[in-house]
Amino acid sequence: MPQHDDLQLLLDERAIRRVILRYCRGIDRGDVELVRSCYHPDALDVHGRYRGDAHGFAEHAVTVLTERYEVTSHAVHNCLIEITGDTAHVETYFVAHHESRATDPDRHTYRFGGRYIDRFIRADGQWAISRRVLVRDWSARDPLSSEASAAAEGERATFVNGTRNGSDLAYESAFDQWISTWYDAHTDSDRTNGRS
Repeated sequence: MPQHDDLQLLLDERAIRRVILRYCRGIDRGDVELVRSCYHPDALDVHGRYRGDAHGFAEHAVTVLTERYEVTSHAVHNCLIEITGDTAHVETYFVAHHESRATDPDRHTYRFGGRYIDRFIRADGQWAISRRVLVRDWSARDPLSSEASAAAEGERATFVNGTRNGSDLAYESAFDQWISTWYDAHTDSDRTNGRS
């Protein structure tokens, strides 16, 4: 295989992985438009009970996850990408962690392990998902004790916490704003306390 072809293969794989990572960010941050941007306009998604238009799935998933869970975290692992021309067959392992809302009387964590089986198509030089099937490999639902809930609340008071919207620090503008605000407060405090 010529060196140019090797380089193009690496660039294509990188572009496909970035789509998968953007999808996870969009789902966890509640960003419908970011999730939609991972799919072609006519894409289909088979995702548990939802089976249909991928752009409709983006709205559905963000709405359901935001209503039911305080936080979600989708982490991707092994990713096998097989490219033929402008089409790629992609298998990506993932684990999703969901924590129910503090107001839920049945406080719990829900973990789901599976694989995204995707057909990616490159159109106008851009890779996006054309067909997706979520395959379940395992899942577990565990009660969240009041002690664990209290500990989590203590951690929330100590750490910078993720949000399910555009104010999350994953977005560069939110990060820049937070750093600027923190830095200004920190340097003002140092000046007040005689440190510079």
